Amino acid sequence: MELNAVLSWLSLLKHRFYCSGEKYVFGMSADTLVGMPDLSPRIESRCEVIRDPAGFDRQTSYPEIKKEIFKFKYYLRQGCQVYLVFHQNAVVAHAVVARLNRFRPYSFANHAVFQGGTSYLVFYGQTFPEYRGQGINSYILTQICKNNIKTGERVFVTSDWDNVASHKTIQKAGFKKIGVLNYLKVSFFTLRAVFKATEVEPLRS
Repeated sequence: MELNAVLSWLSLLKHRFYCSGEKYVFGMSADTLVGMPDLSPRIESRCEVIRDPAGFDRQTSYPEIKKEIFKFKYYLRQGCQVYLVFHQNAVVAHAVVARLNRFRPYSFANHAVFQGGTSYLVFYGQTFPEYRGQGINSYILTQICKNNIKTGERVFVTSDWDNVASHKTIQKAGFKKIGVLNYLKVSFFTLRAVFKATEVEPLRS
């Protein structure tokens, strides 16, 4: 457990002091929420939302998340929400949602494209390998949007530019691709942060 905590802490530090990559940015807002499909996984599932560290204590017995318990609790202390999807007696997927005016998990979330209004970023999402292809990731994204978008709120998801399968999953949930973000930050210095918008109309806040 102590080794897992150390590894989790090192991972968090990495994202704070070094961040580099090229990601597609997808968004959902109140005007696009109207057309969001009502999705259900192809296996019997339930989605649970956890909003504080105390509420997470009863989940620590699940081996799928036990090794990452330090990281999950850290995000909860920053005001994030943790979404867990269960199938029978197993955790099959998870995702974390940050309210960006309170906590930005990655340095690229400081970019202007994420600013304005109330914005959320979905990150640290994973569907475990044996449950992929069941529509779970699209389902969890729709649940996040239903819970967090009311009037001016927006939800963002990013994906590595070459992860085509992830792009399809995100768009299946009704998100629209709004552009590509190329970024590089070392310590407190942002060396590159270039956003190239797609031709679609940007999200309204």
